[in-house]
Amino acid sequence: MAGALLALSVTIAQAAAEPPGSLDPLDRPALLMKEPARNVLLSITAAGKRLVAVGAGGAILHSEDQGSTWLQAPCPTSVTLTSVAFVDSSIGWAVGHSGVILVTHDGGISWSRQFDGRLMLAALERQLSETPTSNEAQRNAMQQMIDDGPDKPLLEVLALSPRRVLAVGAYGLLLLSEDAGSHWSVRLDLTAAAKGKHLYAVRSLQKTMIFAGEAGTLGRTNGFPAEIVASTAPYTGSFFGLVSTPGGGIIAYGLRGHAVASTDAGRTWSALDTGVTTSINAGLLLSDGRILLGTDTGAILMSQDSGRTFRPLPATIPEPVSGLAETVGGLIAVGPRGVAHLSLSSDRPDLRPGSIEGLHAP
Repeated sequence: MAGALLALSVTIAQAAAEPPGSLDPLDRPALLMKEPARNVLLSITAAGKRLVAVGAGGAILHSEDQGSTWLQAPCPTSVTLTSVAFVDSSIGWAVGHSGVILVTHDGGISWSRQFDGRLMLAALERQLSETPTSNEAQRNAMQQMIDDGPDKPLLEVLALSPRRVLAVGAYGLLLLSEDAGSHWSVRLDLTAAAKGKHLYAVRSLQKTMIFAGEAGTLGRTNGFPAEIVASTAPYTGSFFGLVSTPGGGIIAYGLRGHAVASTDAGRTWSALDTGVTTSINAGLLLSDGRILLGTDTGAILMSQDSGRTFRPLPATIPEPVSGLAETVGGLIAVGPRGVAHLSLSSDRPDLRPGSIEGLHAP
């Protein structure tokens, strides 16, 4: 999940796209754009050989040619989408603002809505009625979420299997489905250790789930579903993402260039020296074992030693980086200005602009 600059870009893009008196953005299909690959994009991933990216205004893009050209997929909502993940080349989920959860069964070509903030409130009201009055803290958390309304954003989705998928978000939100998204449960009982802080990222590591979020929030579970156990962070600022390392470890990255690493499944963490002081919003483990981090200033940091040291690549992207994806011989970064391509064919990669092609609005 991106930092404050990207969040501001999304807010501006949404405001411009939502005329007064229009339908609720949850119910209004996304507009088709002339150049969708220049839209504000927040997340990108692979679905087999296809690339899929999501962003502001309900934008969902897919590419069949490693990112050279892009098409926009119809989307049943126009809220900002923050994260997309696939369990295989066909089945995937996207999540975003107002608690929306979308699903695809054809690799990102078509999407349908499974869940949203209104259904979330209904689920919380049912759970509240079933929660013992003795569990005051849990009841208070549910009631606060209900009172605030259906606007809570989901910030990352993780597909563990074709049937098990979870999403995390604002104020300690954790949604879990065990039946491919046919039913979703709101599991605030598992995130009490987050103390209502935003959860920006979640990763599966062996039999452990690792969580990262606001104000130094780091946590782990012993198995899943299980309650998150808080870990002590060497930095108290926010962590926006998590990336695995080749040796089975994990790195959390976030505000002001801070990154921390764990080699014991999230029990303990140690600080890393990234060499930058700007926020890190994106991370990627390449197929050859190199680790990349993308920053608010468009710098790409690379580690060739499992994250122990980082150095900036010679080329930078003229925009914040909110997501990274590997292509054949290269890299794609997405951000407020859309798609950018970076060659990684040598030790001195060079930036090249991507050719852009999209659907034209009728």
